[in-house]
Amino acid sequence: MSAVGAVTAAETSVFPRLLDHSYPNIERGEGVRLYTSDGSELLDACSGGAMVACLGHGASDIVRAARDQAQRISYVYNRHFSNEPQERLAARLIELAAPEMARVRFVSGGSEANETALRLVRQYHVDRGEPQRWRIISQAQSYHGALMGALALTGSIRGEQPERWRIECRRPGADANPYLALAALAASAADGIRHGASPPPPVLGDACAREDLPALPGSLESAPAAFDADGELRAAIGETFCEYYRVSRAWELEAWRDSVSDWERERYERAV
Repeated sequence: MSAVGAVTAAETSVFPRLLDHSYPNIERGEGVRLYTSDGSELLDACSGGAMVACLGHGASDIVRAARDQAQRISYVYNRHFSNEPQERLAARLIELAAPEMARVRFVSGGSEANETALRLVRQYHVDRGEPQRWRIISQAQSYHGALMGALALTGSIRGEQPERWRIECRRPGADANPYLALAALAASAADGIRHGASPPPPVLGDACAREDLPALPGSLESAPAAFDADGELRAAIGETFCEYYRVSRAWELEAWRDSVSDWERERYERAV
């Protein structure tokens, strides 16, 4: 073990994602803070991103709820059993996030969720007598998980057309979510077809550096406001999703304001 609170590939039996990277050795966490084995303090800006584990560290009510549940039953195979907490959580998720849906499928993470969605949509079309429907549309260089099916959605063109490594979407608010960005691109295309507009020339290189293009929202406050101002996008994706987007962004903004100090906020706003 390194004396500076970090673990390298040469010092661990774990197969790390990057073999040439040194990983901070985290000893404990409090709220949004992490503490390494040598006493360094870090702001955890990773766990609430793609990993969506944004509940904070050491929350006593969560620890107490997990302990109480583990004393009753800690795990059952959901292919053969159900339980009251699972049933209550499924009903609450549908009520809050997707009232138009009828079912919730619990999995171990995002990779399995996308893999399950792939299998479900494929089985749906096969059962309808349309086995020829197998193509999935995804953004180039998007990330949908580490399983083989999810990796096949990445659409990597690295080395073939390097100018297309990144897709820029200039619809307000769309940068908050890659799936919303894809919906915004589709909405823009549909609007252009309806009005007979000619496609604009492609933007090569760093689109963010172009001063002649509309500025993108630069904060959690400005993204929902820009989204609400884009009537064409909201009409294209429907009021149900718009309401979900507004509610989820409001939750995110409230959590951010509660967790981030004034110093960190000022530093972030200077950066963007």
